[in-house]
Amino acid sequence: MVKLASGDMVRFGVDSGKALLCVIGRDDVPRIEKSGYGWRDGDTAVLTGSDVAMLLHVAMLPHFDGFVVEQGRAGTSSLVVATGCDDTGGIRMTLVGDTCSATLNASERVMLVEAIKSQVWRLFQ
Repeated sequence: MVKLASGDMVRFGVDSGKALLCVIGRDDVPRIEKSGYGWRDGDTAVLTGSDVAMLLHVAMLPHFDGFVVEQGRAGTSSLVVATGCDDTGGIRMTLVGDTCSATLNASERVMLVEAIKSQVWRLFQ
């Protein structure tokens, strides 16, 4: 689980043919850091292969609003992904779940993209 400069936390993992993206808002972070929990807290979106492909595509766009992972899949929250340019011209990304959100600066967005790229092959097994 990565703690972001914004104070939010994000976790990404691939398990049994699906990907999980967990978003934890900064209000819950101190409790989670103290208790050692996290994966079961926050909003967890269950992503299919096409969802992950779209997430990677959107993460590279300089401005995009509205990619949505549908709510209602078993064990998942909704996920809205938006990107935009920051003051330095870098691409920031916002992940919004049902109850919390996380903001990634340009370098954190790149780190998440690389983390996803390093694990996405597992969806093909």
